[in-house]
Amino acid sequence: MKYFFLCTFLIANLWATAQYAPFPTPGLVFGAVYHCNMYDCQDYTNASMRFEADTLLCGKQWADFTYYFLRAEDGKYWVLHNPDDCASQVLLYDFSKNTGDTIHLNDLGDVVVEQTSMITLNNGAVRKKMVLKDLNPLYTTHYTWVDGIGDIERDFFRSHDFEGGYGQLICVRDATGLIYYNPAATLDCDSLLCPVPWSAFNFSCNGKTFEFSNQSYNANSARWDFGDGTTSTAYNPVHTYTTPGCYTVTLTTGSACLPTTYTSTQSKKINVDALHYWEKTTLQPPVFFYDVQFLDPQHAWGMGEQTIWKTSNGGITWENVSYPGPARRLLDMQFRDFEHGIFSIKTLDSTDLNRDDLLWTNDGSSFSIVTVAPHKTFTAIERVNDTTAVVAVHYVGIFTTKDGGVTWTQAGQLGGVSLITDFESPDGQTIYFQGVQQLFQPFSGSWGKSVDGLNWKVTPVPGMYGYGITKISFINLMEGWLCSGGIYHTIDGGEHWDFLTGLFTNGSIDVQFADALHGWTSSYIGGIYGTSDGGLTWTQQAC
Repeated sequence: MKYFFLCTFLIANLWATAQYAPFPTPGLVFGAVYHCNMYDCQDYTNASMRFEADTLLCGKQWADFTYYFLRAEDGKYWVLHNPDDCASQVLLYDFSKNTGDTIHLNDLGDVVVEQTSMITLNNGAVRKKMVLKDLNPLYTTHYTWVDGIGDIERDFFRSHDFEGGYGQLICVRDATGLIYYNPAATLDCDSLLCPVPWSAFNFSCNGKTFEFSNQSYNANSARWDFGDGTTSTAYNPVHTYTTPGCYTVTLTTGSACLPTTYTSTQSKKINVDALHYWEKTTLQPPVFFYDVQFLDPQHAWGMGEQTIWKTSNGGITWENVSYPGPARRLLDMQFRDFEHGIFSIKTLDSTDLNRDDLLWTNDGSSFSIVTVAPHKTFTAIERVNDTTAVVAVHYVGIFTTKDGGVTWTQAGQLGGVSLITDFESPDGQTIYFQGVQQLFQPFSGSWGKSVDGLNWKVTPVPGMYGYGITKISFINLMEGWLCSGGIYHTIDGGEHWDFLTGLFTNGSIDVQFADALHGWTSSYIGGIYGTSDGGLTWTQQAC
């Protein structure tokens, strides 16, 4: 009988040890990759992360991983997205559950535990293994979790996007050696877990002499190109320019355990006593702004991740504006004037995580929450006038309200346009949009026009394809510009569009015109450009 009790004790002890795995273990590294979708890239990117140290945040002990803060408690794993916002922690895994239990997760919704078992890892450790099924009737997805490792088919954070990109776990290792290797993986674990360099730098200057501070991660080699024909391999170089101008400085870093062709670069433009038109304001906003919209030289609205501000003195001071309910993620904003505007926000309804809502204001002080439709996420919004607004939903179309958001009507056919990236209403009645047809090859750009928000005339723009951030700007009902890598111009209300040659080739992502001659555009790598001849020629206006 004593042997029976001894075996029972050993099994119970083994189960307890496996159920709540030690996390993190010293030197813990997750080797993962992100397989890109067909639109963004054709290969994969390194998504590995490693345990750096323990830190105290929000009154609890968190494990500081590369770019993430993680915590394990009673078999549950939490991630803290923003260390300045304790409410941003979300549940990723719950190994305290057993067969038949339901788990609610922010990214997956409700999943049910179909079975539990034990798994022996490469280092001999025995851990709890769970197989779960998505309870959303639209999906039949299964997930396999192992305590201390996470999802063994995806990466730790189950990364994915709606266009086909997904994360994959390759291996897990700590100071004791290899813990787990994915049998479906084709990549080498050692090279994958080599720290990938990430270039970053800052600088200060005294006249034409610049001191560069290398702030790169995982880098043990550096090469600087100062943009004036000279280079350096010093880690923190000092360089003196001889001629005023706007120069592009590029830092390239490498890692000793990766091939010399595997490098990381960062470029910044610097102003060496050169004429420039734009400067960073010394009047810093309360926190980082995601977007700012000026309605005139004095009045503007600002949007942070979860906070709204407004200014009435040209940005010298900013007033925090409250909105109903707890803080939530702000996605976009669009104001008709200083009093009439809308924000798109993420819903707090845990049963409909794919839905965006609107914050609606008619006085610039108070907001009400407006729900457009279930299961809808917005790609563009526009406040047309006091009572009318339009929102665009990817692959669905346009929804319009004419009674201040009380009722919404879906517009008619849009001629195959699947993604609308921007609206514009120059007169408070006529509405234009810029969109993209992605449903069949070849992809193409389109422009749309409506006078009621319900019936749209859609016109393809030959040669234009804008997948990503693309904008439209009209100064009246007839003349406007749109950007999609380059700038297009119309003088007949969008019936015909001309591509403006002579534009820089760095890829325009935004455009705004003040009148028929003066406008600005920005690019991914080229900074701010201005025109004084209607877009025929452009001059860089910021270093």
